[in-house]
Amino acid sequence: MALKDTGSGGSTILPISEMVSSSSSPGAPAAAAPGPCVPSPFPEVVELNVGGQVYVTKHSTLLSVPDSTLASMFSPSSPRGGARRRGELPRDSRARFFIDRDGFLFRYVLDYLRDKQLALPEHFPEKERLLREAEYFQLTDLVKLLSPKVTKQNSLNDEAPHSPHRADGSVISDTPVCQTCDLS
Repeated sequence: MALKDTGSGGSTILPISEMVSSSSSPGAPAAAAPGPCVPSPFPEVVELNVGGQVYVTKHSTLLSVPDSTLASMFSPSSPRGGARRRGELPRDSRARFFIDRDGFLFRYVLDYLRDKQLALPEHFPEKERLLREAEYFQLTDLVKLLSPKVTKQNSLNDEAPHSPHRADGSVISDTPVCQTCDLS
């Protein structure tokens, strides 16, 4: 939040996103529009409320994976959803864009969007839930990074049932065998 001087001795409290978009001085040339001739209805710095957690990021970060849900939501126009205007996205009481997803896990989604790498704490217990978030936001490379790895050995074991026989034909048993009396 920031204060904006109203000129009559008073001031108004505005969200950061409105201060960024209205901070240019009067008479100064307008900032160049993003993309070729398509003015963006979104500010350069975007405030998000994701499941009650507040995030502030650059608009370009949200667009960094073109086929993702976030790029679709925050694109001035999207091939999947048609023209998306800033007013169509839900807002919270402080005019931040509201996304009804897990706010704790969104930090990892946002980190991934920034540098296309996945950095999780050691022994991270929420991988399955983060995978669901990655699937929801249609971040296919992040989904691949989070998906369980299937090795060649695992896939061979999964394809054929386990045989109770050794390669020489003898039977494998979990029951110990007494070598002295030849009883099992």
